[in-house]
Amino acid sequence: MNTISQVKNTKVFKQALASIASRGYSLDEAYNDTMKRLKTQYGGIQADSMILLSIITHASRDLTVSELEHALAIEVTESSFDTDNISDLRETIDSCSGLVDIDPEDQKVMLAHHRFISPQSAILYAADH
Repeated sequence: MNTISQVKNTKVFKQALASIASRGYSLDEAYNDTMKRLKTQYGGIQADSMILLSIITHASRDLTVSELEHALAIEVTESSFDTDNISDLRETIDSCSGLVDIDPEDQKVMLAHHRFISPQSAILYAADH
């Protein structure tokens, strides 16, 4: 699974997936292992990682680094927004065990597999299985 979190291009990504599949390591197992790693992180980074994944997963559009930094800075117990609470998102992204990536062209944050799998490919794959 560590191989997947460090891939740089589509070819290496496909090779890593094939390697996982050949060892009988299912996507469910990969997901569960990743979530275990996220849940064992120290301090607030664990909560920030889970919140970030939740926001990205449920957003109706891709969000930018800046938008997500602001979203994570919101304190629901406060009546006003404090810009001093904005943190660099890269540490939180790094803590997501390769699940989250930043598009270098437009600074939009996405689930990492979206960089390698087009929506059309995902639909075709789902139809075949």
